[in-house]
Amino acid sequence: MRNLKSGSLKVLLVLGIQVLGSCYAQKSFTRGEVISSASIEELPEASGLAPSHVNPGMIWTHNDSGDLPRIFLLEPATGRILSTVYLEGIENRDWEDIATGPGPDGTPYVFIGEIGDNRRVYDKKHIHYFPEPKLNSEVDTIREFGTYSFNLPDEKRDSEALTIDPETRDILLFSKWEPRVVVYKIPFREGDYGQIETLGKVGFTLVVAAEISPAGNELLLKTYEYIFLITREEGQSWAEAILGNSSKSLPYKVEKQGESICWDMDAKGYYTLSEQVPELYYARRSD
Repeated sequence: MRNLKSGSLKVLLVLGIQVLGSCYAQKSFTRGEVISSASIEELPEASGLAPSHVNPGMIWTHNDSGDLPRIFLLEPATGRILSTVYLEGIENRDWEDIATGPGPDGTPYVFIGEIGDNRRVYDKKHIHYFPEPKLNSEVDTIREFGTYSFNLPDEKRDSEALTIDPETRDILLFSKWEPRVVVYKIPFREGDYGQIETLGKVGFTLVVAAEISPAGNELLLKTYEYIFLITREEGQSWAEAILGNSSKSLPYKVEKQGESICWDMDAKGYYTLSEQVPELYYARRSD
C-alpha cells in the first residue's frame, strides 16, 4: 500500500539489527538486473508476483486496491501481458499478494490475498483461490472459485505477504507494520482449510512479500529495503525455521515501493517488481 510510515524508533532499531545481520550474509544470489518493463497503464501498482505452474516460464501479477478484480499473466523476458484474467462477482478491495501452489485437490491453484488493511478497520480478510488457468486467450473470466474468509485471531492488522507450503498445502501469512511481525498459519486438513492460527512473532518489520520455493525448502521474505532467505532444514516445520530467525540477507537494489517477489519454477533465481516503477528485476542464484 501507499503512505509508507516512518519515524518509528522501534522500526529503526529492528532495521538496524537487520542491516547488522546482513554484514555476515553469504551472497548466494546476484543483486538483480532489470530484464523487462511492464505496462504502467495496466500495472500502475503491481503488488504481487507468483510463478505459473501450467504456463512454463510465465509469472502472475496484479494491482493493489482500486483496480478491477483481475490478474495478469506476464512474459518475464519482454514484460508483455499475455492474458488478463477476471474474477466475476467480487471487487479488489485490497489485493496485496498472490501465490501459486497445490490447491485442495493437489493440482496447481492461484491464491489471491485480499489481506490489506492499512487503517485496520476490516473484520474480515479473504483469500480467493481457483485452478490455475492455462493460457488460451488474451482475456479470460473465472466464474467459480473458492474464498476463505477469516478474522485474525489476535487483532485487526494490515498484511501484505502470503505464501503456500507445497508439501503441506498450509498457507502462511505475515503482518506488516509491527517491529516484530506476526506469523500466521491457515492449516490444510482433509481437503479444506482450517481455522487460522498464530505461530508467533519474528524479528522482521515492514514485510511486504513472501514466497516458499516450489521445492518447499527455501523462503524469500521481502521488506521495503531488504530481501531475506530462510532455509528449512530436513525435519523442520516452517514455524520452526521462521521463528528460529536463521535468515540471511541477500543483495538487493532497493526499488521504489517494491512490494513483490517470486521464485522462478526451478529456483535458479527470483523476480521482483515495484508498485510505482514497473521494471521487472531478476536475481540469479550464484552459489
